[in-house]
Amino acid sequence: MLTKDLGRTFKDTDFADKAIDHMTVPAAQASAFAAPKVGPDTFGSDHFPIFTVWTP
Repeated sequence: MLTKDLGRTFKDTDFADKAIDHMTVPAAQASAFAAPKVGPDTFGSDHFPIFTVWTP
């Protein structure tokens, strides 16, 4: 799970302090992905976007 240690992804700080949306990849391929980041804006959602970069 790439986002295991990501931290809060929910906009409401009273709701959760851990990621509630996750990205998973096969363990053998995890090293091909950059560390995931939480986007700076919710764009009207109650969740922040999560992104990473895959290098094949």
